[in-house]
Amino acid sequence: MDVGLQASVRWLDEQHAELSLSSTHVARGLHLEVPGFVADDDFFHLSPCTPRCISLRSQRPQPLSGWVHAINANQSVPFALAAHAESPTAVQRIAA
Repeated sequence: MDVGLQASVRWLDEQHAELSLSSTHVARGLHLEVPGFVADDDFFHLSPCTPRCISLRSQRPQPLSGWVHAINANQSVPFALAAHAESPTAVQRIAA
């Protein structure tokens, strides 16, 4: 099923990023796969047209890459940013 999952990620500082998620249909059981980072929320449902922001933090400055998975979606959504020092104002938007 295509749930219209969209992700946008941006740096807040060298070790913190913000992941914004939205969908056009109910996305069930969202799970974040972000090696080297800890998310302030994981395993949740996302209502349509109700964006949700998730904070991501790491123990050290490093590039950010990962996936957003929903159990009822056909595709996972990848996201990535270079390390903060290389592109502090970078923003990436992805749609599945």
